[in-house]
Amino acid sequence: MFEPNIGNSVFPGFNDNQGIMLCGYEWGFSKNDQDYLQTNEQKRSDAPHVFSNKAAEYGEIANNWKYDNTIIYWFDLFGHKLSRRETGGNFEKCILQTNWCDTINNKIEGDYWSKLLDPSQVDNFIAHIEMFKPRLIFFFGSKIIKILQSDKVLPRFMGAMGAVTEPLYFRTKPFDGRIFNVGFQSFEKCKTVCFPHPSGSRGLSHDYIKLFSTEIDNLLLEFKEIKRVQ
Repeated sequence: MFEPNIGNSVFPGFNDNQGIMLCGYEWGFSKNDQDYLQTNEQKRSDAPHVFSNKAAEYGEIANNWKYDNTIIYWFDLFGHKLSRRETGGNFEKCILQTNWCDTINNKIEGDYWSKLLDPSQVDNFIAHIEMFKPRLIFFFGSKIIKILQSDKVLPRFMGAMGAVTEPLYFRTKPFDGRIFNVGFQSFEKCKTVCFPHPSGSRGLSHDYIKLFSTEIDNLLLEFKEIKRVQ
């Protein structure tokens, strides 16, 4: 039986089906965090925990993880602040973190396309899509949504999420600083957004990400209305 590789607990009725999926490239910690987690594995708790409060399982070290903290901060910029107390509310329970790959590294080694299009990693990604059937996916890594268009991936993705209803397009915003593309694509059963990698994109500014708050606010409000959460 397939065992999903996810970063927080599954909450039935919330993120187990038609929730919000956060999807990066692969699992990764700084070398210091990785050493700490391996050394203190016995201290981990099995307590239910939402993405925005992993300290319930990993301890206070989780509050220092840059990737997670950046995403949590972006949700605040979009006008949808995530609670970091206990298991949050119903909205926090709708969020499920995973990654395209089931591997763990400090950084992607080699070519991104070869890595993500490896048949085992495509299988891993599609298995999560089929299991959780997310209504809204945030990809964190600029190459992910491009790789999604591959003939090795897109037909299988559409098998679970339906046909494309809005073709992939990219938006930029006028900004006095480095500019990044943000990708959007919609399917019959799912909408996707692709941001630059939160902790690995040199020159990425929170102020630039905030310029997309109207688009993301609209998507999250639509999600909350459909899911009937606040």
